[in-house]
Amino acid sequence: MQNASRTNWKFDGYLTRATVAWDCTEGAFGQANGKLRRIPFATVDQQVSSETQVHKGGLTALVAHPEGGYVSGGEDGRIMRIPTEGEPVEWAKHPHQWIEVMAAFPDGRIAYALGKQVILLDASGTETARLGPHDSTVMDIAVHGDKLVACHYNGATLWALDGSAEPRKLVWKGSHLAVAINPEGTIVATSTQEGDVHGWRLDEKREMRMSGYQSKVKSLAFSADGQWLCTSGADVMVAWPFDGPGPEGRAPLELVEIRNVMVTRVAAHPISHFVACGFEDGTLAMVDLKTQAGGKVQVTKRGPVTCLAWARNGNHLIAGADDGRAIVFSVPGPQA
Repeated sequence: MQNASRTNWKFDGYLTRATVAWDCTEGAFGQANGKLRRIPFATVDQQVSSETQVHKGGLTALVAHPEGGYVSGGEDGRIMRIPTEGEPVEWAKHPHQWIEVMAAFPDGRIAYALGKQVILLDASGTETARLGPHDSTVMDIAVHGDKLVACHYNGATLWALDGSAEPRKLVWKGSHLAVAINPEGTIVATSTQEGDVHGWRLDEKREMRMSGYQSKVKSLAFSADGQWLCTSGADVMVAWPFDGPGPEGRAPLELVEIRNVMVTRVAAHPISHFVACGFEDGTLAMVDLKTQAGGKVQVTKRGPVTCLAWARNGNHLIAGADDGRAIVFSVPGPQA
């Protein structure tokens, strides 16, 4: 990211989640102490930030709301609406349950996992549906248009929220940890407890298996053009080709290696070929998938990068670590 400005931050504890406001004006981090930290991008050089106590216990799920502000979930079982201005408002409460998985739709709907179910809220926080129960606890969800995919034990379930089709089960034995949908909405990929990645071509009803990882794959991201699936789980960032023939029988790209240090998080730029990844040793790397050129910076030397997020316009990248340190990159112009 040429001509990018960079600021470094230090907060009081583990950064659990990262997101960027829907209008791309600020970044936000959730913390293990239940706080939300906001960094207005217009004032990053002056090191201006704010904090709001939102949850008792950790803030463990966080998304930007299209109408401004954020929605969060926590170890206290509460769903909280955090407006642009004013105090947080409780939207739902589920005692003795953690809320760790959440997604937002462009129209303001919110989806979150609760045990074996996925709960849907409208833009004002009213519950509109419960999807499930699934085969086991829902480990992750991804949304695209009116599609929602939930991964769980023995595969994933594809829901058509417009009611056009019955739920479709994507079956593969084992425990599935993370899920992603490609930009066209035609491919679903999950990672498994067994240390591989499984994919389904929805239109062709074909499956793919991608293996060879050194550890569990906990983070997946398709590139903006859908040509690459980038993953954690190795001491390189692994990028599988998803152009015409797909990954079957082809080797992935292996980028930005730090020997014997695992990639913890990946996040694809929403517009360009860039992808960011964080490592266990606190390194943040950015690489251009087209040229395979990139660079590294140190978020911290005291622990892993735990969260990453790009702004929707591609002009900002935020990254946080488990010791409270963070970095904000910003690029001037309409897009990076």
